[in-house]
Amino acid sequence: LSGSPCPGLLFPKSFPLDSTAQYPLTQTMEGESGLLAGDQTTRYESSVKCYAEQRLKNDIERHFTWGTRNWSSPFISLFSDWNHARNWAIKRPWKRRGNWEILEIDTSCLDGVYVFKLSTIVNKLDACIPKGADTHIKDGYIALHMIPSRAIVKRHSEVDVV
Repeated sequence: LSGSPCPGLLFPKSFPLDSTAQYPLTQTMEGESGLLAGDQTTRYESSVKCYAEQRLKNDIERHFTWGTRNWSSPFISLFSDWNHARNWAIKRPWKRRGNWEILEIDTSCLDGVYVFKLSTIVNKLDACIPKGADTHIKDGYIALHMIPSRAIVKRHSEVDVV
């Protein structure tokens, strides 16, 4: 991404404490460099602004549609509300499979990472988020491609959370 493809959609890095959940069915992988989205190559730039915005809108809608899990998402979902992250993790079907955790993210360490506030971007692009996933809109964010390892400040295992 070179510059913001859709002005006004990037959220400042000073938003509240964020967390993300790592669970058995996630597309997000963890490596030495941090958390990596399933798709790390998609870019939203075009000489035609409406093309880039339409592609971004489509990918956001697909990201929140569980029926499209055969598609690699370029996004990592984040929560700005601890209780929302906790409740979401506890209610999901993988809770019985174990090996899930909630990661606290220091947002001051996200320099160079594109982070989108969901309520802003969904409204601006008029995206349709499926029922059930729409609960993420109010306090949710998505990061494009990665979260660097230096931004992961604490891990909460299933035992810590439940």
